[in-house]
Amino acid sequence: MIDLQKHRPLDRVPPHSIEAEQGVLGSVLWSAKQCLNECVVRFGQDEVWYDLRHQVIFKAMTELAHAMKPVEVVSVMQHLKDAGTLEQIGGIAYLSSLQDAVPSAANLSYYLDVMTEKATARKMIRLCETAMAKAYTAAEI
Repeated sequence: MIDLQKHRPLDRVPPHSIEAEQGVLGSVLWSAKQCLNECVVRFGQDEVWYDLRHQVIFKAMTELAHAMKPVEVVSVMQHLKDAGTLEQIGGIAYLSSLQDAVPSAANLSYYLDVMTEKATARKMIRLCETAMAKAYTAAEI
């Protein structure tokens, strides 16, 4: 008999790549005009960010761009500070480290591919978990 509890998906860390997420954010900080639109088009309304700090930072970047303000470390820092979320994302030190995580914005497409792959895998896992829960509930009736 197989112990199903031993193989529960909750025992595992969902697929993700913090480095790819940092690569995307760093690329945007290097070249917002080139990169931000590509990110928005690629991600749409999907929740592709595994690290919630990165989701907050990206939201700040898109809000700045929408308001026709510059998207760079200082403006993003100020936006997060005004929103009261700067310390939650790791402060100016973490924000500054994102730009240092990549040498340029040249590899943005690669980072986006990795993030999309990981987000798709997480979505599939959630769908399977939902299906399993429904199957167990139906079996109990």
